[in-house]
Amino acid sequence: MATGDVAGGGETGRTNRTCVLIRLEGSLTMRLLCLYFPRLSTTLARRDHRVPRDLPLVLVSGEGDGALVAGASVEAAMAGVAIGMAAGAAKERCPAAAFLPDNANASLEALEQVASILRNRATPFVVIVSREHIAVSLAGLEGRFADEAAAADRLASVAREWSGLDLRAGVGDTMAEACEAARAARRCPVIAPATGAVAEPVAAYDESRRLSATLRFEGHEAAREVRGRLLKQLGRLQLMLDGREESARSLSLELGRRGGRETLVLLSAAPMHSAAEAAQLLASRTGDATFAGVTSLTVAFGRLGPRVRVERLAAPAAARGRAISAPVHPVQRRLLRAG
Repeated sequence: MATGDVAGGGETGRTNRTCVLIRLEGSLTMRLLCLYFPRLSTTLARRDHRVPRDLPLVLVSGEGDGALVAGASVEAAMAGVAIGMAAGAAKERCPAAAFLPDNANASLEALEQVASILRNRATPFVVIVSREHIAVSLAGLEGRFADEAAAADRLASVAREWSGLDLRAGVGDTMAEACEAARAARRCPVIAPATGAVAEPVAAYDESRRLSATLRFEGHEAAREVRGRLLKQLGRLQLMLDGREESARSLSLELGRRGGRETLVLLSAAPMHSAAEAAQLLASRTGDATFAGVTSLTVAFGRLGPRVRVERLAAPAAARGRAISAPVHPVQRRLLRAG
């Protein structure tokens, strides 16, 4: 085993806790591990903006009272603030809360750092499932750990030590079962009983993965024409993002001219889910000169990750048509899949 690899189930010198690890017989092949980072967005926002620990905190996506709640601290949630709720309603329920912009990029960056450590030290089969969940395929690690419980405990310890973040671990047959187990866990991993369900495949990480399209030109088209065709291609790429339930954090342009090639990489301040968001990024970073004399243009969504767009909160059927006076539960497509 290479130096620095993760193996065994022993504790490190920095961890002072005891877990009783129970092996469930009946499954020789290890299953899926989910690492759950509860309220990661508000945890990072408190740290980055130095928000007092006892002050309710709400993160919003959008502008004004119509913006949607993207994250809520425990204190805000106890006051009735829920993800997907309008910011105006959240202010009515928790007027003492501090309101900050959504930090989805920061959450994904933090998870990517953890995922990178696990890929380098344990297995390449690690994927970010949502803004609070990482999934790890334990298949192939049977010779390095006594059982799933030992693997889950050790990998969770490594993630915790490197990130300094609170996290929980669970193992299950499917991603949903593993993440449900992780959400039920506290200090020690929860190992769900084997059900025989077929697990979703976890692909090996590919840093170069992107969604791209190429356009050809004669070289004398006006910038407006080039932009128009580019926007149509962005619309097609959005359909691919939607189908994969993914987002993108960069947009790259490879511009070919008779005199050579030029590459521009535009980083987005927030994960992009639509052609309109990509068009706004283009408008803010490029001008007509960018597209002058172009003979070929390859546009690509890069730094792909899970879909993290906040969906508007759906009122329970019994509450439709009247004001909601009790806390309601958020509807987030990606988290439904993650558990």
